[in-house]
Amino acid sequence: MSYNNGSSGGYGGGGYGGGYGGGYGAGGGGGGGRGGGKGRGRRDEGRGRGRGDRGGDVGRAAVPESATARVRKMVVKFADDEDFSVRNDTRRLARVLRKSWREGSAGILEGFRIAVTQEPFKHSQLVALLVHMSYRDPPEADDDAQVGDKRKAEDEGDAEIGREVIADLATAFRRWVEGREWLNMRLCLQFFSLLVPAGLVTPASIIDVYNGLLAVLKEVGGGGVRAERAVRAVGEGLIRSAGTLGPAFPEEVDAVIGSIESYILGRHSTTLSLYAPFSPLLPADKPAPAQPDSLAELLSALHALRAADYAAVDGLTRPWEAIELPVGSEAEPFTLTPVGMPPEMYDVDDEGESGEGQTGGLRFFPDDIVAPADTVLGWTLRSLVVDTVYIFEVNRKECARLLLDLPRFLAPNTFKSAETESTLSLESLVVSTILGTLFNLPTPPQTPMYYASVITELCKLSPNTVAPPVGKAVRRLFTNLGKDGLDVAIGKRAADWFSIHLSNFGFQWMWKEWIPELELPAAHPRRAWMRRVVELEVRLAYHDRIMQTLPEPMLAPDAAVISADAPEPVWAYEKPDHLLHAEAVELLGFMRKKHAASEINAHIETLLNARAGPSEPISASILLMAFETLSHLGSRSFSHFLNATERYLDVLRSLTPDATSRRILLEAVWSYWRRSPQMRLVTADKYLQYGVLEPLDVVDHVFADSESVGALGEQGDGWTDGDKWEVLRMCLDKVVGKVTANRRRLRDADTADEVARARRAADKLERGETVGMDDDADDDTLDRSREARDAQASLDIQSTKLEKILVAVTKRFAAELLPWCFGAEGGGLKSALALLDVGEEGAWGVRARWGWWREFVRLYRPQLLPLAAVVESQVWESVPAGSTGVEARAEALVRAAWDAAINAE
Repeated sequence: MSYNNGSSGGYGGGGYGGGYGGGYGAGGGGGGGRGGGKGRGRRDEGRGRGRGDRGGDVGRAAVPESATARVRKMVVKFADDEDFSVRNDTRRLARVLRKSWREGSAGILEGFRIAVTQEPFKHSQLVALLVHMSYRDPPEADDDAQVGDKRKAEDEGDAEIGREVIADLATAFRRWVEGREWLNMRLCLQFFSLLVPAGLVTPASIIDVYNGLLAVLKEVGGGGVRAERAVRAVGEGLIRSAGTLGPAFPEEVDAVIGSIESYILGRHSTTLSLYAPFSPLLPADKPAPAQPDSLAELLSALHALRAADYAAVDGLTRPWEAIELPVGSEAEPFTLTPVGMPPEMYDVDDEGESGEGQTGGLRFFPDDIVAPADTVLGWTLRSLVVDTVYIFEVNRKECARLLLDLPRFLAPNTFKSAETESTLSLESLVVSTILGTLFNLPTPPQTPMYYASVITELCKLSPNTVAPPVGKAVRRLFTNLGKDGLDVAIGKRAADWFSIHLSNFGFQWMWKEWIPELELPAAHPRRAWMRRVVELEVRLAYHDRIMQTLPEPMLAPDAAVISADAPEPVWAYEKPDHLLHAEAVELLGFMRKKHAASEINAHIETLLNARAGPSEPISASILLMAFETLSHLGSRSFSHFLNATERYLDVLRSLTPDATSRRILLEAVWSYWRRSPQMRLVTADKYLQYGVLEPLDVVDHVFADSESVGALGEQGDGWTDGDKWEVLRMCLDKVVGKVTANRRRLRDADTADEVARARRAADKLERGETVGMDDDADDDTLDRSREARDAQASLDIQSTKLEKILVAVTKRFAAELLPWCFGAEGGGLKSALALLDVGEEGAWGVRARWGWWREFVRLYRPQLLPLAAVVESQVWESVPAGSTGVEARAEALVRAAWDAAINAE
């Protein structure tokens, strides 16, 4: 497979590796099925047999397929065949469904609900099918009169089946809106909007539906996340229906676009900037460039739609226009009922479909290769790819196949081919959209591994057409690192994905293209990104294997791309000339003989110079030796590490009674695993889990003034490579997870208490007793249960701990970026701004801290919102109000990120 820009020569091994688990659902047990998935009723008709099929239960009699299941499958698999003819197959299936309506109506209705919400690329074909189901076709020429009369009698009571399908979808639409099933709601509204030009839904009623959803914009506070859902759904629906609505209802359509425009333009600009893919630091005389988000692109697309007099979207087919209806036939259009958005139910622990329909704003290709999303065609195509990728999370292989098969369902001249003059590339669109969604801020809608696996499957299905766009996208990302200000979180996510991708194709890449970048400072984002990718490759393979893939200049020690040493532990006490060699070897021998923890503690106490006095703590050198020796005991594998830690957990706890000893423990871990950031992270994670370390210990260690210990420590301070953020985020996520778990535990306990109270009230009523508000007010059994009280106590403890750690991290970031405000030395963010003012680039470590500060407030915004007043008093009161010059700009930048996170604009 070649990652070249279309030139000859291959750079990549064969398609080996890359297994991420099969698909879920029916159709052979393990793989290939479109099934399973998040309770959304995804289609479960399989395509092929999975690994767990076992030959399809050989020897058992086949279970007869019911009429309901048969017609449901017909609808769901409609238009799947390669030789599908919209003219003939659509009419033929409509007749079959009409004949099967009496016994299979439930299956037909369910099939349409599945197809509309899980196959958005078939919407146009489904509309044509509904048209045929709504109008009775005349007998074909070869039908004799007797057959025609028979079919007429069979269809006598089924003339309204198309209308009944629409009515069922309308009922489901209301249910999806009220149930906050946003994807189903949006896709169903798209389908309704296509029914308007087909004459199956009244134009006035679809406008009422639009206005009903947009009523949320008039709520106090703007409607929150629900408003964004409504705007996106209505905007996409309007793109599909405006060709009919615009000429007939120009004022109403303009009003709908005006409501969307007022909402989008009225959002806080600083809040939007926090989620922009670029966060460049600029000189004082250079304004920040505009970075439109996805909703701003939707607004531009609607403006373009209006400027084009509401012309139909070029990329979407309109097969219903070619349908020849019977002379004099009529079908009364369906009138939809408006539905309002449900009330806000904000729960910090329940994100739901939080990222559904969202994608980042990065552009990887020119406009003539991928239509920009601020055009009608560009928005429509990107939205179709985003939704397809989101829906088929349960089966990455089916997702990849369908993405490459999209041209079958779109207008023939949409993408470049031998028969068309279009310059648009399907593969570039798919790669750009998937990567844009992966790099969505603050988090991608689905796990990053899913997007990596889909791109891998795309490259396997069509390596000659998919690999070049992947290579171009990587090069574009790499170019954006540095002065362009690509967000550090996107850079880290890109490195994570790219290393996984390379692991599936022999770790082959054109590294020699980036040899000139070695002239940049070692802390430059491009140099740091190369180090990060190579380090992750080593984790996925082994050190010598990766060294063989790099060109000679990158293997040099001063290149700082890969260390000459494998990521093995370093036990300094192994050398006989070390002052504590004998003590360490003796202690290691005791541990290997599995002496009891009490004996190990007693042995450490007897070591020479272990304590300066009876009441003095154990010396730092002895503690360091003991901790590193314990790490050495479990260094052979992860299971060895867990066994050693659990066996001598009491030793660790007895040696770490205070913050000073725990700091020494962290120093020992960082020293012993100096060549392996991965093992430093794993060790700190497990020590937090076992309660040996406190979260604040890790925070203090991450923000310590001393640079990270390691072979590349002098080349980067841990922030440029992302190592420190990785440890900090692990620590924060662990505390947030405990709070979330205790909150759910308390909710379950309170629910159980409510059920118990209701049961007691029901028992009273059965005995003929009255139940009132003041009954049994003094009954102790009505108090909260012990489980609820314990859950509340645990929640209070963990919430207090989370508050302390979040405030501490906020203060430490502020002190790192604005040291003069906290009585510390250093230039902080103003040093980077001062260099920019004189036309120079530098201070990359500070700029990395600036990027991770933005990521911190962006990622933990739900937890930081309740702490706004606390942070204001403990952190921001230290920032003076009368600063001028570079200091004032630095303070404004740091404070603006915080204000954007808590909506304080």
